[in-house]
Amino acid sequence: LRNDEDIKKFLLAARDEGEQIYVLYATAIYTGARAGELAALKRADLDFNQRLIRIQRSFDGLPRTTIFLDTRLELNSQ
Repeated sequence: LRNDEDIKKFLLAARDEGEQIYVLYATAIYTGARAGELAALKRADLDFNQRLIRIQRSFDGLPRTTIFLDTRLELNSQ
C-alpha cells in the first residue's frame, strides 16, 4: 500500500469481507503489528481508555506497546 488512498480502498474492500477481517487488517496497518502478534492478542492486552495495545507475545519474545487509532468514522462517512 503506497499511500492513504490505497489504504482507504483496501480497508473498504476488507470491510465488505466482514467486520473481523476489517478490524484485523486495520489494526495491522495502523499499528504495524504482525500477523502472529495479532493472533496472540487477548482482551486484557487492549486498553481502550488509553488507546493502547500491549503486544506481549511475539516471535522475538520482547513485549511492546503500540497505540491504536479509530478510523471507522472516517471510512463510514464515505
